[in-house]
Amino acid sequence: MMSEITEFTLLQDYLGSLHAILFPEVFTTVSWDILVDQIEILTKHINETLRFYHETEDEIEQARMAPALCYCQALLVMLCRLARFEEKDLTRFNQIVTDMENMLLERDALVETKFREQAEYQSRITKDEKLKDLMERFLASCKVDDY
Repeated sequence: MMSEITEFTLLQDYLGSLHAILFPEVFTTVSWDILVDQIEILTKHINETLRFYHETEDEIEQARMAPALCYCQALLVMLCRLARFEEKDLTRFNQIVTDMENMLLERDALVETKFREQAEYQSRITKDEKLKDLMERFLASCKVDDY
């Protein structure tokens, strides 16, 4: 279990270093090659942490990980969106680049506010018995009868 917990720790450490990787001290453009590499690395970290999240039965541990995972998923979307641009367009003058940099710089605050609220909302939805009952009835009505 200790090696499993390290996956979340590794994700946290990686997120802490991502700004310096994408925005080196002398920043003119975000390197497209580095951007694509970071998309691959972040995807692996998310998948490993999600695997651990789903294997963990400790609700407190899941509640601790959920906001960071929501943040990572939103960050991954933004990185993928940026990967569609040519490198010459990945400058501080591109609002999406600025938004992503701000998202990296404000990570702790975002995880504790916006993404904590999102994680709590998702948790409430998945535990909603009325919604589960509606979904089960809907799925049962979609079954094809064998003839």
